[in-house]
Amino acid sequence: MKSRQSPFTILLLSCLLLLTYVHAVQRSLAGKIDWHKSLIGVPRHDLEAGFVQLPQGRDGVVMVTERNVLAVLGAQDGEVVWRQVLEAEDVVVSYEVADDAVIVISGLGTPIVRSFSLSTGHVQWETLLRSTSGQPAQQLYEPLNLGSKIVFSTEGDVIVLSRGHAVNRLDAKTGDIKWTWSADENVTGSTQVDLVLGQDGLTVISMIQSFASPQLAVTKLDSTTGNIIQETKPVKINLASPKDYIVTESSKIHWIDATTQQIKSALLESIDKQLTSGLKGTYQKIQDIGLASSGVFAARNADGSEDLIRKDEKKPLGLQAFKTDFGQATLWQKSATSDQIIQGAFTEAGFKVLVYNPQDLSKTTIINDIDHDIVKHGKIVSAITGPASESSLTIAVTSTGSIQCWAQGETGSRLLWAREESLSDVKTHVVVDLPERKVEQTGAVLDQEGFMSRTIRHVKELIYLPSYASSFVSRFTSGSYTKSLSSSPLRAGNLFRDQFGFQKLVIMATVHGQIYAVDSAHGNIVWKTSLKDDASELDIVGMWNVRSGPEFGAPVVAIVANKNAAGKGISTIAYHIDAFTGKSLQFANDGSDALSVKTIADGLATRAFPIPVDHCKTHIQAIAVVAQDSQVHFFPSCNKIKSGFANISSQTFFHSAEGKLAQTSIRGYAISSSESNVFSAYPTWALPLAADETIVDVAELQQGVIAAYGRVLGDRTILYKYLNPHLVAYATISKHAGAGTVYVIDTTSGAIVYEAGISDVDVRTGIQVNLAENWLVYSYAEKEVSGKSSRGQRLVSTELFEGAFPDERTNSLSASTLTGLPSAHAITRTFMVSVGIKRLGMTNSMHGITYKDLIIVTDRDQLVAVPKRMLDPRRPDVPSKRDKEEFLVPYQPMLFLDPKWTISHTYDVTGINKVITTPSLLESTSLIITTGLDLFGSRATPSGTFDILSDYFNKTQLMLTILGLGIGITVARPAVTRKVLKARWY
Repeated sequence: MKSRQSPFTILLLSCLLLLTYVHAVQRSLAGKIDWHKSLIGVPRHDLEAGFVQLPQGRDGVVMVTERNVLAVLGAQDGEVVWRQVLEAEDVVVSYEVADDAVIVISGLGTPIVRSFSLSTGHVQWETLLRSTSGQPAQQLYEPLNLGSKIVFSTEGDVIVLSRGHAVNRLDAKTGDIKWTWSADENVTGSTQVDLVLGQDGLTVISMIQSFASPQLAVTKLDSTTGNIIQETKPVKINLASPKDYIVTESSKIHWIDATTQQIKSALLESIDKQLTSGLKGTYQKIQDIGLASSGVFAARNADGSEDLIRKDEKKPLGLQAFKTDFGQATLWQKSATSDQIIQGAFTEAGFKVLVYNPQDLSKTTIINDIDHDIVKHGKIVSAITGPASESSLTIAVTSTGSIQCWAQGETGSRLLWAREESLSDVKTHVVVDLPERKVEQTGAVLDQEGFMSRTIRHVKELIYLPSYASSFVSRFTSGSYTKSLSSSPLRAGNLFRDQFGFQKLVIMATVHGQIYAVDSAHGNIVWKTSLKDDASELDIVGMWNVRSGPEFGAPVVAIVANKNAAGKGISTIAYHIDAFTGKSLQFANDGSDALSVKTIADGLATRAFPIPVDHCKTHIQAIAVVAQDSQVHFFPSCNKIKSGFANISSQTFFHSAEGKLAQTSIRGYAISSSESNVFSAYPTWALPLAADETIVDVAELQQGVIAAYGRVLGDRTILYKYLNPHLVAYATISKHAGAGTVYVIDTTSGAIVYEAGISDVDVRTGIQVNLAENWLVYSYAEKEVSGKSSRGQRLVSTELFEGAFPDERTNSLSASTLTGLPSAHAITRTFMVSVGIKRLGMTNSMHGITYKDLIIVTDRDQLVAVPKRMLDPRRPDVPSKRDKEEFLVPYQPMLFLDPKWTISHTYDVTGINKVITTPSLLESTSLIITTGLDLFGSRATPSGTFDILSDYFNKTQLMLTILGLGIGITVARPAVTRKVLKARWY
């Protein structure tokens, strides 16, 4: 049977075989065609950020984020001064700043105390606090910082309460343990919740849980030796929660009684002898505002308003309450330069920051009046402010994951800088192509002019012909590939692609409900928008480009999400967003700039996918949404969509993979229809997994153009690729057995096309898998026999062919599952690599002619492009003459990663969890963008830049050669003509 390749394609492929593989980015292009955005993650609300004075003489902000990052930002510019990314299981529990050190307690099991340099972020020392009882340490408290506290002795040593059980004094310079005190293990349910350092010793406050009511006990220790000075008997208190108390002046404790909702007070040293009721009013929560040492704190009323509480000088345990100007506050803080009290809250006019005089709480001063747009920026959920002055800074964290710095000046508040940390949690993305500038501008002109106007315009434009010719000659003779790669960053309202299609819009949706359009060539944010509902109530199901043709208008992005509204249940909602502006296609009902939302159905959406049917008016591709009750809904919906889908419903299949990585079976579904165009999904096949078998990775078949349907061998025969378009790859792990399995499944029938069993898998790192055309690659770490450490990383390359012998065909591309799915023949090679692998990806080109590179994300957070030629499973042990004609490299089990293959160069790209590849207009070049904690973008040329001239090509010499040949032909032609004529006569 003849091959389907055209002569041109075969010729081009043959030329590519002659090219030796090249590294992804030339040294001269490093830093010119790639970009890196360093992020830290959305700050945690349970660990308050704080202003610090850096040794360099500038102000900084230290914070801990949801991505388990400890970071210091410059207060004036928002740039990362330093950051430390801790492992996922080494969760930060508590931290404090003292002098030039940040002391951190981390770890949900055995706690670790570290000292980081405030100026550089380097680890100065770390100490592992092992359990004195010999039992494994566990963190069983909520919130995480309950039972953890850091205080500093007068000598500068660090005193740490960890796991609600042990108190340790550590040397401030070395971290060595000087003494350890542990609570009585015979007391059931006892948790040490707080440390208070006073002049007369160190006080440990313990909470003892019981069925009746919790008990409170106080133990006083000698801070120098750790010996017990005094112990009180447990006292029954009716405490609502372990955090509803506060210690003031190092000697008094105040808490809210769960029954009466009143604030009660007692002296710590005599808590077992004396209790008193402090205030008659009722409160719901007590909050420390940084002035506990002065006897001042805040308390929240039942209506949400907050009072300032301070000690009554006339009574030993007396308290006084003062009403505040605002309702529920987002910000309570002590001034960094004085005892002034700072409060921040939302009002009808925006976000205001007040300063209270501690001597007279009725006197206030506004230091920052922020005109904050909730729709645009989201609601401020936490904030801190600097010293109270005319240029006071307020650092705010919004519900959309943004960190903003506002400054108050003479003309009002202004936004100094903002960090969009929501981009550290990208959930899904869509790549949108941009139009060509000349085509768009010419189209706009042609729509408004007739034949005569067009003719007159052409005549007038002849005056530009000399300058065009001159610029053309100059560009042709001195043009540079490197210069042509540079482009201006995209700006909203001026979105056109560059010459080679390197600039695209990457629309990213985050878990915080924020949508961003990112320039693929520079990484800058072109526009951003927030989903109308509170992001904490939304779970984005998917996002798609549903209108890409310029003839119908700007591209449109559709978003489907599950909404969980308090008191209203769960529903499925959807949005249509203009990809060029970020605005909704329809105005919101309230007339604001908020996105218009459409309710699709009640209940959860279990699956959503685009269908090849357009809306009758807007030409927007429809999205099929499968609800929890298996009913199929459409967004948008019209009769044309329903009738069009009825014609293809019998050919529509999907599988349960996205968002269900812990399920016990893999299922396939088809769509049934009725005469009334009501559609529902029903299961057609199921692949049951073992009881302890968990899905750890899923790889959908990479979409793209297939240029070659087979591989031409050295004897000119062909191995035809297995090109089933319905394939999906699953990787599973059995934790108890320590084994894994890779399945390649046909989603229409559930048939297993290929299956590979793996023994001795390190279940901590899992299995990574990727699939493109007929090429399957998966990676895993092989564990040691003892199970404590990894024995090495394996990279397995498999190609699927239609037959084991050349020229054997089964038409896998168009085979029907009704007549039986053709089997595949697999050729596999296993390679060992010296680094761990976290993620896999593959490059993609416009016409599928260029070789594919395998993109590896290493455990060192480096991005490496490995040529497919090095991973060819047909690499022979000893090449034959025919193998050499195919340029097959001899097989070596150890795959050494050439440093030239490293795409990320020296960039500190951290936390990569997804690799996005998309083709450019150059067949040789693939765009690469990674998401994770950081964002990174670059380009790869797996087969070299064969479709563009390099900077070293001498165009002037070429032009002179052509000119010389032309002159030579002109001069020699008369002589040749005479010679030919003379030859005819004689």
